[in-house]
Amino acid sequence: MHRLSALVALQIVASLGTVAWWVYWFASGSYHHGQPCDLVYENSFPLGDLVMAGFVMTSAVQIHRRHPSALFFGFVAAGMALSLACLDTTHNLLVGGFSGPLPKILQKAVFAVVNTLVGVTTLVTLNRHRSEFKGRSQRLPAEGSRPDGAVTPVAAGLSGLGAAVALGGIAAYAALAHDRPECAHLTEVPFVTPSVLAAAFGVGGALGLSGRPTQPMVLATGGVLAHAGLIALLYVALNPALVTRPWLLAPALVVTLAVGIQAAGRGSPPT
Repeated sequence: MHRLSALVALQIVASLGTVAWWVYWFASGSYHHGQPCDLVYENSFPLGDLVMAGFVMTSAVQIHRRHPSALFFGFVAAGMALSLACLDTTHNLLVGGFSGPLPKILQKAVFAVVNTLVGVTTLVTLNRHRSEFKGRSQRLPAEGSRPDGAVTPVAAGLSGLGAAVALGGIAAYAALAHDRPECAHLTEVPFVTPSVLAAAFGVGGALGLSGRPTQPMVLATGGVLAHAGLIALLYVALNPALVTRPWLLAPALVVTLAVGIQAAGRGSPPT
């Protein structure tokens, strides 16, 4: 399929570009040059972004092979890419990243556009071409899956739970921003956007808004929470003195794991 080949090319470019950016970030010494608040934010991203790059590249390889696991890796990677796009765009709007020298504006814009394209294109294209990935996963129904292709109540329920945790995260980050205003608006406030995204995907997956195969939204919820959760985890590890309520992260991390595991193990096979 031409569209699947184009998606593979886009994913490979995005994955290699992400890795190249972080190689440059550390090799150039950028990780300790700049405004303190900006560094607090930027230095929290390497773990989440590199995990995302791994999922995106694995998705590209498995799509090329037409392997059924491409659906799992692709939908999770899509959620991760959209999480990064939301975080970057919000942060740049807060700090004026889209103003100044043209090269700087283009750099910020390219990152946001590419990650948005990866997320949206992967979700839409894989969902439209699910039949291309029939194979081993369909010989026996996945445990707990339904024959009509609907995600099980367990996966849908966890997706809804992920949405609830994401909505709770909005209030949590707002409280942190109130406690520590000097940098918080640049670190905690951007997390509102992936929280809203995870909530939307979670509700969509729980209610089956994408039709019978709700697996894309369920897995995308896990991807959003996983990427944002890994960034938050590294943020806490690097800045323990700046985090007033680290226990707020625990429920989100638990739900992230639960959504991913249950959706992968109990989600419907490709239809």
